[in-house]
Amino acid sequence: MKTAISLFRAGEIVDADGTSYTEVDSLRLACPECLEPVILVDRTNARYFAHYPQKPGSPPCPLRVESSGESIDSTCRKRVNRIFKQDVFQEVFSIICGVASLPPLVSPYKQAIDKLIRLMQQVWLRKRRCILISDLPIPPQDYLRKWTTTGKLVQTYISIYSTDIPHWISTYESLKSEEHVITVLLLWKHLHLEQVKKDLRFLLQLSHYVSKDRDNVPSIGREHVSDEANSAVLGYLIFQALSLLTVVPWLEVPSLLEKAADVECASCKKRYSQTQQLEATRCNECSKPLCPYCRDRCAKCNIDLCKEHADRHRNYSCPDCGQGICETFRYGYPQHCIGCGEEVCAECYHFCACCHEPVCDDCYHGEYVCESCGDDFCENHPEGIQRVECLSCSNIFCDTCADESIFKCPECGEMICEKCCEECSDCDTEFCEDCFAGHDCSE
Repeated sequence: MKTAISLFRAGEIVDADGTSYTEVDSLRLACPECLEPVILVDRTNARYFAHYPQKPGSPPCPLRVESSGESIDSTCRKRVNRIFKQDVFQEVFSIICGVASLPPLVSPYKQAIDKLIRLMQQVWLRKRRCILISDLPIPPQDYLRKWTTTGKLVQTYISIYSTDIPHWISTYESLKSEEHVITVLLLWKHLHLEQVKKDLRFLLQLSHYVSKDRDNVPSIGREHVSDEANSAVLGYLIFQALSLLTVVPWLEVPSLLEKAADVECASCKKRYSQTQQLEATRCNECSKPLCPYCRDRCAKCNIDLCKEHADRHRNYSCPDCGQGICETFRYGYPQHCIGCGEEVCAECYHFCACCHEPVCDDCYHGEYVCESCGDDFCENHPEGIQRVECLSCSNIFCDTCADESIFKCPECGEMICEKCCEECSDCDTEFCEDCFAGHDCSE
């Protein structure tokens, strides 16, 4: 077989003689007849594509040629190279989603994914098409109403992709092209084949893991899985997997992979992808860059943390109210009070409007607003602003405004503001209210 098609390039025909070994890893080539993966065989007197060894579940294909090349002298020197890396498919998703390894699934969801994999393969073998919602044992009505055709669904996902994927993916213009739609549909078919079961399992598990709207993920019990609940989960996984497959710029896989190894993980010191760094693989508290293997994600708050802050995140208890970070992180993070030094939760402290230091509810900080200029100031103000109080009305002034707004009564020496003083019409002297009542210029 001299030609194959590239599933990462909208079914583009690739010739074996013109295929470079430096680019085959990002082509994901397949047989144009049956879509099974093929390998590149390079012999002394021939170069061609060949299927993987035939299995009981492999469909009949008139183009099938085993890599042994029976018609060629077996003594000839040969070199066999995989036409695509087994991990490129998963590597691309890892870069985009920032997920290097997936946690193990609980038993009911593992069973549901296994059932969906078998069902997708059966539909492909028996009917030569991709799975539909109507193929499920009990088609869930909610998903059945949403399903039009696979192609229209892909077009719908593309039209809203900017709200569902990392912001930096929007720079890939290929996502809006017709070739991208063809690529997604070809890959969706390809995932129905038994030979790429590993990639399909990864995609289904990833679809469940990265779902943003976790409350709408269908749930199934641990003890008994009803047919209705199982079908709801299967329907959900089909939609999520197809959606996730749509938002990857498959036509630009090489450029996506080239962005690797330019950021050093603060924990393991290994270098990893810049795109992962851009997509929230920094500690949410200290901002240190973390590779997907070293980051720790809080399941409750859905944020990335380094190990040190993850341990603190889980073990912290506010000394005032006893709440943990997970209960209060939407309001802010615990801070050390400038007064007592205690690290209190976001609901038990406030920031001083002047010096912007945290102050717990139990500590006095001396925070004031000048009655004249309206500026905030406190006793810890970096510029050393002093408080001046009118002894009559108790209004507070900063020392700058006090020079013009506060007066000293010439009789008793009290400091009073201009609103509280009384001026003698005969001698034009200003007094406090009490001294003015006893003042007599004629004496």
